Amino acid sequence: MKKTTPGRALENLFYLQYDLPPEASFHATTEETKRPDELYLRKLLPELTRLKLQPCHVVANDEAYYAAMKGISLFTPEAEKLMHRADYYSARRQIRLCAPDLKRRNEAKRPPKPALKFY
Repeated sequence: MKKTTPGRALENLFYLQYDLPPEASFHATTEETKRPDELYLRKLLPELTRLKLQPCHVVANDEAYYAAMKGISLFTPEAEKLMHRADYYSARRQIRLCAPDLKRRNEAKRPPKPALKFY
């Protein structure tokens, strides 16, 4: 969600979750982690294919934003229940058209910091 520009159309990205067995071993350099799409395609996908693993959860970008707006973590039982909310489909459609500013939304929810008192 870091690449998304608030107010613009949302990119068609997906978040994947895998249950990895102990024999799965992935190593990435710091430079590689800066390009997660390329890292997935060049390093992770061949290893996942070799182990015959498929994602246990796939979440669309707009679904991830909707969950974040509701304060719910991805890949949890609460996230799976989101699709039963009345505004689920209309909110996701709106999110796809115009990405919300989650940073500003999260700052607004934080309680104010106590004022410092000097004696």
